[in-house]
Amino acid sequence: MTLRAIGTTLGTTLAVATLLGVASDAFAGSLTAASGPIQVNGKEVRVEEGKPVVLKKDAIVDTLKSTVTFTSVAGDVVQLEPGTAAQAYGDEGGVDSLFVQRGVAIGTISTKTLLGASAGWATVPADQKDKSQVFIEVPADRAA
Repeated sequence: MTLRAIGTTLGTTLAVATLLGVASDAFAGSLTAASGPIQVNGKEVRVEEGKPVVLKKDAIVDTLKSTVTFTSVAGDVVQLEPGTAAQAYGDEGGVDSLFVQRGVAIGTISTKTLLGASAGWATVPADQKDKSQVFIEVPADRAA
């Protein structure tokens, strides 16, 4: 299912299956690909093929000029575009959470992944069997 933008708050566009007002507390997702150097918690990192970078709770990823692939524990894949910063909040109760502070995130998620932005959190309804495509854009002048 392709979703359309259903809300704009302070310049933040969020396409969602469901908006939630809560976040998870732990994390275990990983960065599985990057087109160049990136930063994790302010330190330069290179993601090598076949060697994912496992993120710890509250890790902040800055894609710099690279395109980065985030993969949740459930195998949901989210692409972070160049210039994006996102914080990995957690894997609690089997659900990974990634909050986009600025930039663009595009992915296909299931009930096991939450994507957030200043407008709220996106996931898939619990009774939905298929994954949903999600697009989040947070302009730099509206960054969290």
